[in-house]
Amino acid sequence: MLPSFDCYGMAPYHTFHPANVFSYAANDFSRGSSVVSSNNVSRRSSFHDLTKPAWDMETLKAGVRCAKTGSGEVKDFIQKCTFRPREQAFTTLINMCGRLRDWTKALEVFEAMKELKTVRPNTYTYSALISACSCAGEWQRALSVFDAMKVAAESDPGCRPNHVTYCALVTACERCGQHQAALDLFDEMMESNITPDRVTWIAALSAADKIEDWKKVEALLGDMHERGMAGTLAVYCGLLYHYAEQAQWKKALDNFLIMQELGLSVDEHACVALMSALSAGGQWEMCLQLLESMYESHIIIDLFTYNLALNALAANGRWSESLEVLTNIETMGLKPNEDTIKHVIHSCESAGQKKAANEVLHRFGFDTPKTSSTETNSYSEDTTYDIADSEH
Repeated sequence: MLPSFDCYGMAPYHTFHPANVFSYAANDFSRGSSVVSSNNVSRRSSFHDLTKPAWDMETLKAGVRCAKTGSGEVKDFIQKCTFRPREQAFTTLINMCGRLRDWTKALEVFEAMKELKTVRPNTYTYSALISACSCAGEWQRALSVFDAMKVAAESDPGCRPNHVTYCALVTACERCGQHQAALDLFDEMMESNITPDRVTWIAALSAADKIEDWKKVEALLGDMHERGMAGTLAVYCGLLYHYAEQAQWKKALDNFLIMQELGLSVDEHACVALMSALSAGGQWEMCLQLLESMYESHIIIDLFTYNLALNALAANGRWSESLEVLTNIETMGLKPNEDTIKHVIHSCESAGQKKAANEVLHRFGFDTPKTSSTETNSYSEDTTYDIADSEH
């Protein structure tokens, strides 16, 4: 059971769910195309004799697929077809090339379209070409096509960019490491009053996360939350660790609860990130509640997570709770390390429990505390402890 954190006034969330990290999968690309009759049964084929002109959309797709890129076969085959393909047909052909990761052939189809007098490029054909370049990782080529599209839109409203256009561009730039360019395109999209889809939101979030622009991450997540959408688990974890560095445990808790309310399940990574923030803020009670929730939800608790909770207990002199956590660590089959013992001893000494501190020292093989002129622990003290070579 997740702790309700009533002391903060947050609504309780009742249970953890298995991790369900958002992932974006590519479409299943079919290779079937032309229709071939055999025993009165229609079946699809990926091949077409380029010496025979296409007579319908299926044979046109098969021929373009079989045409050799850079040989002029694509243009010749399109010009010789016995029917008049419309704009939608060219969009389909370009999309097909994009799925095959052949942006050069997609561009050849686009150029062949421009030479025909019966059709002309529109928003969808331009967007399909941008998507084809994006799928192949050609982000610079995609931006070049986008610039040409905007020029065309000045005289032809039918070429104005839409959400598909921007989605392809933002995604391409983010995947190719052009994170600031992705964010600039996303902002341009919003300024144009074009509503992003979830894929575009996630790409922009990922770009902001990778350059650690946390204000942008917060702004993007805030807008997504208003629309009932959650970000990715990875982005939330990054943000929670940022809050931990700033000791902003309230913000960390807010986002941890919101992400679950929006249907995103958490795993041990998200819990450790939250624990880091709670520990940095000295919220020892919430740290213990989180440990209990992780245990009840069968989420892995490693020694690092226990040590974070012990750090918060030590900062507040909660010696008896520290000893209980130490017992739980051993019960779970984990071996306490130097940080573990340091936190427990500090908890005991802060509460005036010298006897308990000495018992822990001797039990876990520590030498007698010695004074050092250098600060070596997180509590700004001059006391350090050396672990003996022998194990007890």
